[in-house]
Amino acid sequence: MAEVGVNAFGEETLVGQECRKISLRIHGQPQLHTNLAIVGQGGTHQPGQRGEQKSARPTELEERGRVIFRYVDADGNANESGNPNGSMANIAGIVSSEGNVLGMMPHPERAVEGLLGSSDGLAVFESILSRVAA
Repeated sequence: MAEVGVNAFGEETLVGQECRKISLRIHGQPQLHTNLAIVGQGGTHQPGQRGEQKSARPTELEERGRVIFRYVDADGNANESGNPNGSMANIAGIVSSEGNVLGMMPHPERAVEGLLGSSDGLAVFESILSRVAA
């Protein structure tokens, strides 16, 4: 999200790619993109930068209520084993200050049909449609 001047998802510095089902937890108050629950979705990920981050930006994003998705493990805990790409603070999705633009690293469009392995990503699009139609 260029407006905050941060890549909250980490720099893609490691080589490799994996394809596995991941789990997300909705963080904060329900918003346009999250009024319908998401339990998990498929995705392909290239590992990002792991290790010490030198920015307080994730804290700033959290204080402003802009972090809306976190990577979690199968038990719902935000930890390294649930984080497929090394994003800072397990951040999987952030919104603009107005809440109308979503930046998200797991790709919900890759999980919209059972034939693709999961339809869990539909919840993001259905959430948006239900709000717009209301």
